[in-house]
Amino acid sequence: ENGSQQELIDNENCTYLKTPAGICTVVELPVDEIFAAHPTDSVNKAQLTLTRYNKDNSDYTLGTPQKLLLVRKQDMYSFFENHNVSNSQTSYTCTFDETFNTYTFENICRLVSYCKQEKMKGMKEKGLTDAQWNALYPDWNKAVLIPVETSKNTEGVEVSVTHDLGLNSIQLQGGPRNPIQMQVIYSRFE
Repeated sequence: ENGSQQELIDNENCTYLKTPAGICTVVELPVDEIFAAHPTDSVNKAQLTLTRYNKDNSDYTLGTPQKLLLVRKQDMYSFFENHNVSNSQTSYTCTFDETFNTYTFENICRLVSYCKQEKMKGMKEKGLTDAQWNALYPDWNKAVLIPVETSKNTEGVEVSVTHDLGLNSIQLQGGPRNPIQMQVIYSRFE
């Protein structure tokens, strides 16, 4: 028995992913903080690493999802409905690294920049303050982690991304008491 989903949601020490298409994790990207830290610099790299808690030694442990999709929350349904593949701007896939016990999205700087540009343009067009934008569009900087399976063609290009329908479950470090860290590299051109 896994317990209720509310128990999983209320756990502030970690986050969960369960398949098939059962529980996904919402990630709030620190977009404003990234740009406020270096307002005149360019973001060259934003690496997001998610660490798996070690499995227990139970004979009944479920598998680990091998691939994750990071997609904007507002796009998660249309992504699958339109049979999209990751585009390295608003969606990314990565593979579980058994050696380091992690999933690493090597560079999501285009997603971070996209969210920031969308916000700035929307605020200007609609005459909104920062607080008004955040109230009207609470998901503007949120993405969802979804276990997926991918297929590639003979050139190694991703041609399909579908829900992982295997029986998998994973506990990731994260949550309000254990926030995920991002590595950000800036450049300054003079």
